[in-house]
Amino acid sequence: MGSAQNALLVGSSAGGVATAIYCDRFRRHFSNTSRVKCLSDGGYFFLSKKHHQENTFLSMFDGLIKLHGSKNALPTSCTSRLSPEMCFFPQNLQADIQTPIFFLMSAFDRI
Repeated sequence: MGSAQNALLVGSSAGGVATAIYCDRFRRHFSNTSRVKCLSDGGYFFLSKKHHQENTFLSMFDGLIKLHGSKNALPTSCTSRLSPEMCFFPQNLQADIQTPIFFLMSAFDRI
């Protein structure tokens, strides 16, 4: 991959969350002259205080951490200031992502 000129990491839904988590790590596999970008489609989940199932995502992400030991995969820039399950929400990661990343919610966004 080091000789690639262009690379795009894309994920949808849970894969969109993984795209946000791994975007910068993906970038490290390429030379500085490669153009690398990431696209997260449908992976921008929200923790809503008004939604009747507000804890669904938190408990699901907490379960992932306990089942797979996912805490170590999360960026320390996030886990140093928030609980690991909160670091599955891309809005808590995006400020620290250096690689160009685009967030799309295809169910809502029109191109």
